[in-house]
Amino acid sequence: MFISHYVVVGLHKNIAYIYFVFKPELISKSKINNMSKISKELVGASAIPIILSILDEKDSYGYEIMQKVKVLSNNRIEWKEGSLYPVLHKLEKNGHIKSLWKMAENGRHRKYYSINKKGRKALQDEIDNWKLVHNILIELWKNLKPIQ
Repeated sequence: MFISHYVVVGLHKNIAYIYFVFKPELISKSKINNMSKISKELVGASAIPIILSILDEKDSYGYEIMQKVKVLSNNRIEWKEGSLYPVLHKLEKNGHIKSLWKMAENGRHRKYYSINKKGRKALQDEIDNWKLVHNILIELWKNLKPIQ
């Protein structure tokens, strides 16, 4: 089995969403690239904690956030502008992040986003929720036989 025993889970509108984390040492890159994309529901449920986590590492702009998610997911999650920017605007409207136009190294103006104290609190709440569901599933699945 190529799936590790770890899962990442999310809560959105009282619905649990799950995806499996693959052990890169057990699976070839070609097999990862041939796997199906993550469901739209899971992508939507995980967008806020993913974005807040990325911004907790460093300030970033939209395209950079999309590329980081694409790399971290081995191309299984590919956000488009139409799905990322509404979430960024919602986070900004709710006071979790702020934006600032900056000049990039290439001379282009980019809108950078940064997390603030309220956003860090929201991120901690998301982490707590995801860990709770993760722990429940680990307990439920501890004796589950691999699906062939």
